[in-house]
Amino acid sequence: MSATVMDETQFRVGVDSLLKNLLDDKRKNLSNKDVGLLLERLSVFVLGGGKRLRSAFCYWGWQGAGGSGSAEGVIRAAASLELLHAFALLQDDIIDHSATRRGLPAMHRQLAELHQSSHWHGPAADFGIGGAMMLSNLCLVWSSMLLHEASEDAQQIGTLKALHQGTVADATYGEVLELILQSERRYDKCHCMEVVRYKAGRYMFMPALLMGAVLANARPEVFSCYQDFGIAIGDGYQLRDDLLGAFGNPSLTGKPNTDDFREGKPTVLIAEALQRFDGGTLKRAYELYGNPHISPREISELRDLLRTSGAVAAIERLIRECAATGATALTRANLATNAKEEMTSLAQRALQRSC
Repeated sequence: MSATVMDETQFRVGVDSLLKNLLDDKRKNLSNKDVGLLLERLSVFVLGGGKRLRSAFCYWGWQGAGGSGSAEGVIRAAASLELLHAFALLQDDIIDHSATRRGLPAMHRQLAELHQSSHWHGPAADFGIGGAMMLSNLCLVWSSMLLHEASEDAQQIGTLKALHQGTVADATYGEVLELILQSERRYDKCHCMEVVRYKAGRYMFMPALLMGAVLANARPEVFSCYQDFGIAIGDGYQLRDDLLGAFGNPSLTGKPNTDDFREGKPTVLIAEALQRFDGGTLKRAYELYGNPHISPREISELRDLLRTSGAVAAIERLIRECAATGATALTRANLATNAKEEMTSLAQRALQRSC
């Protein structure tokens, strides 16, 4: 039986419909309306934004490996990935003290505002953080649950769950390493790239592609192809994200473009810049970067330093190298032509985006 071909819009509708039904059911089955109020906010967060690139890579990974029959299992796997990402974003915003996400207040900020406007007892910020953490945990649980329902084949389920667990572990390793480097102010390129690999290369698209391959019973060479392709595009995605975090338009990205500066994030961008500075310029960069009270004028000064150092151009070169590595990886397996074209297009969108 040939694969069920959908376009990306149809597949996204299927994923969003499944997520909506799941979240509605969880909320309706609650006896406590107060908890349901928080789940309503979670539903808005999950359904109201996001590029759904993981979903698309999962689907075309399945198609490329010769997936056949109904796409229902792939839709469940893709929805699982979206909930897994929601779990990561909710926690990431807490760690980074982010004010906004997807053009709205970050979840911990929303819940703090709810606490404050309701005149509840205790610190509103603590309620916001605690509530967002618990909602993120629910996303992780439901993500695992959906994946368990993606196939009737026990071996496939075991492989999918192993991928899921490995993805959570890799993202956690990356987050911990980032916290350590940020605390030590250790901005060497090697360690900053290691954060990129854990938090993006092995997290962003590789698991989605491999899950699609699992559900298609793909050949070994397809798994190898997808792993290298997914890592390369995931690395490049994070490098682009670092540029947007420093120079992006918040009205397009939905998040601030000063957080990395204030937090002192160990990005490859800052690592590239610092290795080019010496003397007074290096000292000035360390004075500015990671200063929680940095002024708008000083942010402009730091942006100028990043540009004139050649660091921005260097990151653009690295992104092009990631694109080339990914393109080469796609030639190593006999993939369906239309799927290969779609994955190439998705990679371009991921690496050249402005939001």
